[in-house]
Amino acid sequence: MRAFRFDLFLSLIRAIFPRWDFFDRIAYHFDLEYETDSKKTWEKISFEQRLSPLNLLFNADVNEALAQMNVIEHFAGDVQRLGDSEHAESLTSYKLLRSLVWEKVPSPLASLRFRVVAVNPDERLVLYVSEKISKAEIE
Repeated sequence: MRAFRFDLFLSLIRAIFPRWDFFDRIAYHFDLEYETDSKKTWEKISFEQRLSPLNLLFNADVNEALAQMNVIEHFAGDVQRLGDSEHAESLTSYKLLRSLVWEKVPSPLASLRFRVVAVNPDERLVLYVSEKISKAEIE
């Protein structure tokens, strides 16, 4: 008879419940914001998903949002390791993030700037601000 494997059991539980965020984060989380020529204020890009009972079984939209937030976290980590944000445009995570911004911005725009902001309950730190980019750059 096979012995009970707790690690396999946890993997199965995680597969059933894909959102594994029972714990509050103590560290920073990252916001993605954009600014257009017409509006000179920064607007947050939302990754919120509507909840439904079906999400307990099939949660593709939330999993996609988590993957997108993971792109932001990877880019923030890359920028911090790089130390010099002038060369961030050469990073693969930057290219992924730039494409993500254009996917998530609500209306068609000619150009915009985006920034990554580290947020905790007490403060907001701007980690990176892009130069003005256009959609033609990623097509």
